[in-house]
Amino acid sequence: MRRLLVYVCVVVLVETMLGSSIAPLLPELQDELGLAKWQAGVLVGAYALGVVVWSLPGALMAQRLGAKTTLVIGLLALGVGSVAFGVLDDIWLLNLSRFVLGGGAALCWTAGLAWLVAATPPERRGELIGVAIGIALVGALLGPVVGGAAAAFSRASVYGACAALTVALALAALAIGSAPHFADQPLRLLFRAARDRTVATGLWLLALPALLVGTILVLGPLRLEESGWGVLGVTVTFVVAASLEALTNPIAGRLSDRLGRVPILRAGLAAAAASAVVLPLVHDRWATSAVIGAAAIAYSLFWAPSLALVMDRAERLGLSHTLSLALANLAFAPGALVGSVLAGLLAASIGDAAPFVLVAVLCLATLALLGRLQAVDGEQMTVAGE
Repeated sequence: MRRLLVYVCVVVLVETMLGSSIAPLLPELQDELGLAKWQAGVLVGAYALGVVVWSLPGALMAQRLGAKTTLVIGLLALGVGSVAFGVLDDIWLLNLSRFVLGGGAALCWTAGLAWLVAATPPERRGELIGVAIGIALVGALLGPVVGGAAAAFSRASVYGACAALTVALALAALAIGSAPHFADQPLRLLFRAARDRTVATGLWLLALPALLVGTILVLGPLRLEESGWGVLGVTVTFVVAASLEALTNPIAGRLSDRLGRVPILRAGLAAAAASAVVLPLVHDRWATSAVIGAAAIAYSLFWAPSLALVMDRAERLGLSHTLSLALANLAFAPGALVGSVLAGLLAASIGDAAPFVLVAVLCLATLALLGRLQAVDGEQMTVAGE
């Protein structure tokens, strides 16, 4: 169990490291390739699009080929995408490389977390999911360092080294014990579970913070640059923000096991709405960095409780872990994709404040909805009074 936890944590760390490494490179790529803000949003969002497209195939692969084989394929896809992103200079090919990276991420998360959750007692699920996500956020912390190194030296050498790391991890899977067998379930069970009120609520609570992250990843680096920071300042800001998120996530997961999922989610919604309102109003570089750090703490209150909520209820409905994680990916990835693309479009046409106002409204509306919901047995939610 411990070896498996360590291995899965390293895999998700590398995946999120590659996904978030674009942040310090974005201003440079924008200048180098002459990108409009909406094109920068598409480049960021191509990763999430890959996750969307490969989530269901990844779940079916895990059921039919096994978690270990699917995980290895995902790691090799990350390697191919890394090499391509390191050497290509055409915007459409860079988008394609990010799409491949997102596909590899979908396979790694679905197979790796399904394997881990199958070996975890339900009463510790939130905690261990929080640990895995917390380590993944350390990868998000390291991602800007990777991107900053690529900006300072060369994309080819830095992303080539990342590709070598993914191949090493694929080989290391041979030393891990055999993965559990997952039932080969039809996709209609997934769609049936998605109509359940508790599952649907949990999925929205995964999509919403993903939308917030997509917005921050596009507009955060650009606002930091406008406030006076260079590549180093952008890199340090995102490193600090990711470290705060990584530290808070396991705590949020543990608290959700003890106090219930809903109270932690309410706190996250309130804090995320506040940071979205404040960020467009600040122009000092230190204040901008501080608000991005506060936003990262707010986002960390969503991931483990909402994912545990979905998996708790899906398990009661008889859905396999692979399909419930595919559902989670299908909620998270569109949120990140819509957030990044919509943020770029709204910022270009209306102004930077517009996407932040939108996400604040969504957070407050969801908080009002949760005011009508209550936790049942600490795991599922129903309308209060039903």
